[in-house]
Amino acid sequence: MTDGTDARRVLLANLALLATATFWGTHIPASWFILAHYTPVEVIIGRYCLAAPVLILLLAIETRTARARAEPKPLSRLWMLGGVGILGFALSYTVGLSIAGQLQGSLISAAAPVVGVLVAWTLKGARPDGPMQLALILALIGAAIGIFGGRDLSHVALPGLGEGLMVLGNVMWSWYSLA
Repeated sequence: MTDGTDARRVLLANLALLATATFWGTHIPASWFILAHYTPVEVIIGRYCLAAPVLILLLAIETRTARARAEPKPLSRLWMLGGVGILGFALSYTVGLSIAGQLQGSLISAAAPVVGVLVAWTLKGARPDGPMQLALILALIGAAIGIFGGRDLSHVALPGLGEGLMVLGNVMWSWYSLA
């Protein structure tokens, strides 16, 4: 590769990262807006039907360019990753957001790294050190105050159901990422 090609790939990678951060950063308000017009299942189907062809095209381009070959995986593993990881995350998170609301969704989303650390600790034995444990406790207390502090939960059949579903979705996403 020439220096120009390397610089171009770095620029494209950074632009892709910027686009990903932008899309992920607007995920909660955009999903909340769309949920006002569609059911959670329609939102999930639309999201993945739009994304799948683009991701397949990018995968084909990248594997052709890098002359890489996909490693075959057992079908049962793919079903677990896709069914539990991706679909489980999408259903839990989207339904939870539709119940909990935009503010709570943003707080739960901000707490996703805490969930990731706890899942890694549980599955991989990657125990956080003392300062990280303190940070986890403080983050959970802050999230609980942000979610439940002063909120009228009388309209929800099961208080905290939406938030619980969103945390479950984060657990599934963390598991998927580790698996």
